[in-house]
Amino acid sequence: VHVLGDVGMGLWSLEFQRADDPSIEPGGFALAENISPPVWSPSLFLGWDFGLDWFQATIGFYGPYAGDLGFDSTGPQRYSLIYIDMFQAVYQAAVAFRPLRWLAIGAAFQIMDLRLTQSVKLSGYTGFEPLGPPESPTHDIRVEVDVANHFNPSGFFGIWAAPADWVDLGVSVQLPVETEANGTVTATLPSDNALLRYAWVDGQDVTVRLALATVLRAGAAFRLPHRFELEVNVWAEFWEPHETIMTEVHD
Repeated sequence: VHVLGDVGMGLWSLEFQRADDPSIEPGGFALAENISPPVWSPSLFLGWDFGLDWFQATIGFYGPYAGDLGFDSTGPQRYSLIYIDMFQAVYQAAVAFRPLRWLAIGAAFQIMDLRLTQSVKLSGYTGFEPLGPPESPTHDIRVEVDVANHFNPSGFFGIWAAPADWVDLGVSVQLPVETEANGTVTATLPSDNALLRYAWVDGQDVTVRLALATVLRAGAAFRLPHRFELEVNVWAEFWEPHETIMTEVHD
């Protein structure tokens, strides 16, 4: 019986400096900094070999090492982003075969649990100056999207080899995921804007489509018995530019 437990913490140190625009802020914009708290990413796996030297099966779950992004809701970046929180959990069942002492091949079936919450502000400025300047908070409409899809199948493949006693080699492929997540979109209208005072939003259903990339990984370990071990790894994530994130509002 094999048990593997792990906990990682992700904390993104990120700053955003908006380009100068004297017509909006003659003195320049303040620096926007990420204020989101740390994100904990646990993982736990349980494996059995059934008394066989050439077989292993595991079940478990893990989360990616990542952080959240969050900024002041009144800051200069609010029309681009207030916060984004993407929850991802992977539930996995895997098997591995060892046809030779120095070679093993494995594959996993995965269910990815995805949830995306994102908030941004839109401007309701109409060009009518008596209601305030273009970026007055009285024009701000806060919009929040909260969508989820708890069942997104994917897969994982890997090969391990030890051609010599002093080296291990490994290669793996994480298959991509395309998801269609359903949820809600809510808009908070400003109460102190004369044109929007009697406006309302009717309906809240929304669908968001997005894709997660294929990931290739390779690693090697070199060691002197009982004295020293060095591990190195490289990986490539094949993202495509997010030219569009498809969002459909229903009714």
